[in-house]
Amino acid sequence: MKILKMLHVLIGCLTLGVIAGGQQNPGFISIDCGAPNDYPDDELDIYYKADAEFVDSGTNMQVSTQFIYQYKLQQSKNLRMFPNGTRNCYTLRPDEGKGNTYLVRASFWYGNYDGKNQTPAFDLHIDVNYWITVNSSSWTYEEIIYTPPRDYIQVCLVNTGSGVPFISALELRLLDNSTYQINSGALVNDWRSNLGSTDTYRHPKDVYDRIWHNDTYSEDLSSVSNTTAIVTSTSNDAYKVPPEVLMTATQTQNVTDPLFWEPVNSATACSLCGGLVNAMYDIKKTYGVIRESWQGDPCVPTQYSWSGLNCSYDGSPRIVSLNLSSSGLKGPIATSISNLTAIVYLDLSNNSLTGSIPDFLAQMPSLEVLNLGGNDLNGSVPKTLLKKKADGSLQLSLDGNPNLCRSDNCSTSNVQPKKKGIPIAPIIASVAAALVLILLGALAVLWIIRRRLIQRPIGTSRLSKDRHFTSTEVTRITDNFRTVIGEGGFGKVYLGRLGDGTQVAVKMLSRSSKQGYKEFHTEAQLLMLIHHRNLVSLIGYCEEFENLALIYEFMSNGNVRQHLSAPNPNVLSWSQRLQIAIDAAQ
Repeated sequence: MKILKMLHVLIGCLTLGVIAGGQQNPGFISIDCGAPNDYPDDELDIYYKADAEFVDSGTNMQVSTQFIYQYKLQQSKNLRMFPNGTRNCYTLRPDEGKGNTYLVRASFWYGNYDGKNQTPAFDLHIDVNYWITVNSSSWTYEEIIYTPPRDYIQVCLVNTGSGVPFISALELRLLDNSTYQINSGALVNDWRSNLGSTDTYRHPKDVYDRIWHNDTYSEDLSSVSNTTAIVTSTSNDAYKVPPEVLMTATQTQNVTDPLFWEPVNSATACSLCGGLVNAMYDIKKTYGVIRESWQGDPCVPTQYSWSGLNCSYDGSPRIVSLNLSSSGLKGPIATSISNLTAIVYLDLSNNSLTGSIPDFLAQMPSLEVLNLGGNDLNGSVPKTLLKKKADGSLQLSLDGNPNLCRSDNCSTSNVQPKKKGIPIAPIIASVAAALVLILLGALAVLWIIRRRLIQRPIGTSRLSKDRHFTSTEVTRITDNFRTVIGEGGFGKVYLGRLGDGTQVAVKMLSRSSKQGYKEFHTEAQLLMLIHHRNLVSLIGYCEEFENLALIYEFMSNGNVRQHLSAPNPNVLSWSQRLQIAIDAAQ
């Protein structure tokens, strides 16, 4: 009895495994746009997925309750609308990749989802090519047979100014490559009819999920049917037309009546950008760049090209200029940039790029301007880049990378030659001991002053009004916080310029900083009380709600730490180091 129960459990598990495996139809990508989650459509025997992983823009909506049950299909209940941006794209990545033939179907049902009773009109593109204009108040779909030149297909909705684009479902079906043969371009489906029949068929009757509509074209024709089941050979028939479709037909009333349809428009031109599309999407993915216009092909159509770049259209489109300045880029410089072989101008300044400067930048044949300033790059600059800068073939900007070594020989540039006859060890020991004593004394004094300041009620310790700056003034001084010159526990430090042209350093309190309002107040009070020629001067402060900032004089030659660090090419002499120690002691 126990063995029988175990067999029942095992059979049940195997059945569940078969059902779960059958949910993923091989060669199919089935997307219910706007659906909250994935689900199996039992009637169609197709597993539909929500669209979040295929598109990174748009808003999920539900059709009006008045129309939600007007159509039987589950895919007619929801939609995704795109109120922002001119072009928004879905990216389909079939497992079979490029060079295969696919049927792509996009479905639309307005359903008065926005309560305006105004059906929008918009264009549909496949990759960079115009597909069709969508304008229908009822459930409609558009089909195209397409052989992609890349391992993915993009279906884009383009706002033409006649309403907000939307989509209800998007489906891809792998076809046999011997069917609907096209060397390039695409075939747009006009209509597919189950002639002579009142029934409509699709999957699972049709293994490719083609929709065979009931016959509405044969009013003046007579129907014929075969009551005997038709057996088709699946091995020889690549088109795999369902037997139910082959069992019915239409015929003319007499042999002289015509049986034909009018031709439709001819093929449209195709323009593809090759490897640069992959390069730009890799850059977009690596850095998480989110811009409304970064949908579809970067260069074409020209009216929808991406912001921040310029393209050349002599022959195949090529990116010749890319400006990602102040775009919040983090991490190393992406290797995908090397695929932009025609680029002339590249600006990656004022970001948070780290790591070394890659050698491939020196091998880009057309590059004339390279701006890497205002980052946190380290290591040495490739010698080929320095050589190109020296001979004038490359305009290279590297300012604002404190850990970057720009000398020809970084490994030995900071090695100080020994001087004979001078006893170095005793001097070093004496200076070190003196510095320790000075440091301890300074810390004691600062601790006493800080303790006194903290003991005062914060509300009664007023800062000098004549040194107060508004947040608007701080924004103007820093040119909208354009250039970052440092970062510490308090927050980021920005380069600024006062109205009289004086350069200043503006330290802003970050919300994520471990230091807070008390530390801000203490530092401001301390620097206002203490004045010394060897300490940086406090010019003013900003204290407006959450906007806290300290404004110092700008040290154009850097600080002591920068001059003592290994990557700095300007080596301090021994006498200069002793003078620094003496000045600090004063």
